[in-house]
Amino acid sequence: LPWIMLSDKLRHYDVVGHFHTKKSLSAPAWFGAAWLKETMDSLIDPMPLILKTFENNPEIGIVFPDIPLLFKTKMGLLTLDKSWAIVIQLWKRLGCHKKIELNMLKTLIMPYGTMFWYRPDALKPLMEYGFSLEDFPPEPFPTGGTLAHAIESIVVYLAWDQGYSYRIVVHPEYQMPGFNNTPMIRAMLKQHQIYNSPTWKIGRAVSWLPGKIFRMFCKRKGHKVFW
Repeated sequence: LPWIMLSDKLRHYDVVGHFHTKKSLSAPAWFGAAWLKETMDSLIDPMPLILKTFENNPEIGIVFPDIPLLFKTKMGLLTLDKSWAIVIQLWKRLGCHKKIELNMLKTLIMPYGTMFWYRPDALKPLMEYGFSLEDFPPEPFPTGGTLAHAIESIVVYLAWDQGYSYRIVVHPEYQMPGFNNTPMIRAMLKQHQIYNSPTWKIGRAVSWLPGKIFRMFCKRKGHKVFW
């Protein structure tokens, strides 16, 4: 919200960078520090090259980092499980013209953490909508399902709706397959589908009570249980 509230001043610039700290009560300090460092390495260190890219390519509306290494190696891709309804609602509220089946997407091309460079004209509907403090939940935020998360998810597609393309910055120190359709990404998406399937959820529910009883029995008998 503070960023959007500055839109009247920011719209006079050719290119704007949006950055902030990365701390959360729901994650350890090292996680935010690592995420922030990778973002800054990707967007601040090569800033002259990024600005030159904007200058030489008027069709580019937004430049953002690749998927953070922590997500690619440990956490998996961000999905719309918690946010797809509010993302679709935001798409309609902003009056976007292009059709896109957001609820059908398994994952999104997006700036993880909402830090990026952009042309103000590319995000004009977002900046001119007139959000208020009441539109956002009080801090601390949950990990998904809020307007802030919807904005994070939609900015690349909003620039596309305004007629702009995008570029992804892959820093040399963090190179690893990201948005590319690699076997690793396909495996991660398949795992996500399995974990969210009705069969898996029913199986977990059915096996929970017997497993709980078995573990209690083993504990009483003095046996070690490894799960």
